[in-house]
Amino acid sequence: MLAGFLGEYGRERGVGHVVDDVVNVEIDQRGWITAVQTLDSGLIEGDLFVDCTGFRGLLINEALNEPFESFQDVLPNDRAVALRVPVDMEVHGIRPCTTATAMDAGWIWTIPLFNRLGTGYVYASDYCSPDQAEAELRAFVGPAAEELDANHLRMRIGRCRNSWVNNLRGDRSIECFRRATRVHRDLLHPARHRATRQAFPGGWLGFGACRPVQQARRDLRRRCP
Repeated sequence: MLAGFLGEYGRERGVGHVVDDVVNVEIDQRGWITAVQTLDSGLIEGDLFVDCTGFRGLLINEALNEPFESFQDVLPNDRAVALRVPVDMEVHGIRPCTTATAMDAGWIWTIPLFNRLGTGYVYASDYCSPDQAEAELRAFVGPAAEELDANHLRMRIGRCRNSWVNNLRGDRSIECFRRATRVHRDLLHPARHRATRQAFPGGWLGFGACRPVQQARRDLRRRCP
């Protein structure tokens, strides 16, 4: 809903909105991204790019070769299976919070939305198979899970060495994905936006632009060791 609202809000004010697949990335001699080649919409040029390609890291990892530092040795939850469970909230009511339930190889999240529950099992593949995880999730949900399609996900747990590289900023799931410590990632979100506003337009989009984010990281480490 928020994405749809923001898309409409921007289009009404002259923002171009292109939905397409990126097939190539053009980089200049400095190592800055100058444009992305799309499947159907041609070449899209820009001054600032945000990589929102999730675990793939199409721009930051594949195009700019920024190293990804894995935390798999200390945070082994690397898989998830999810269900979309239809619920009539007018009848059953809606809880004002997300619920986490401990399981043998991870935990199950339950997120109430307006017309359904988003629920899933985050687990460590070293201790649980995808079929076993799906079976446990369906048993947890109960009869409402019957005939629902399950979405299985592979997650890379860790962070990019740098979340801001030249004129590219990684979104929060690319910059750092740690299911067990998501609060750290979410608390950095305002700092990322402040850094973007300060650096663009008219500012320098180099390493200095990410200093507010790096400072926020240091502050969080002191507050949440």
